[in-house]
Amino acid sequence: GKPFVTGPFLNVYNEASAKFLIQLGAQTICPPMELSFAAIGVMASKCPEAEFEIFAFGRLPLALSGRCYHARIHGLHKDSCQFTCEKDPDGLSVDTLDDQQFLAVNGVQTLSNQLQAFCPAPGALVSKGVRRLRLSPQTCDMVEVARIYRRLADGKEEPGGARFALSCLDLPGTLVDGYAHAKPGWHATAPA
Repeated sequence: GKPFVTGPFLNVYNEASAKFLIQLGAQTICPPMELSFAAIGVMASKCPEAEFEIFAFGRLPLALSGRCYHARIHGLHKDSCQFTCEKDPDGLSVDTLDDQQFLAVNGVQTLSNQLQAFCPAPGALVSKGVRRLRLSPQTCDMVEVARIYRRLADGKEEPGGARFALSCLDLPGTLVDGYAHAKPGWHATAPA
């Protein structure tokens, strides 16, 4: 088949799924974000013919809806939404009844309220077979986010320093990295 890249919404949870997609033409696989770094490493080691990518930064995309949240809030139909989601580039906050920030919605996406900030040691990326980091755009200085991750990947920044540098940016949420460490997604394994 034609070459393609898979994203985190495709259910690639094991090497059999990855191999099937590789046979269809997948060249890069970005597994679902709830998979741990260790699990992705196992999959990558069994499928060296594909490049593996890990969701490293940004609000975690959790679900898609057939309905556009923004259109509905503004009394519009999905097909004539006037792109109202552009008014909230980081999404609308969804709070619990106790006023706890819980999720964010943007268009048809349900997102985590917190931002994934997985900052692995550079050697860990290579040893696990992960060749790319996915950075999901937010309204913060994404050029600086890319610089921080470039320094991390090049071994010029330690994970703790990278997390601290990210925390100093004007972020729309707190930093987490639980899924990458096989913990609940909202968990932060290292304080920023």
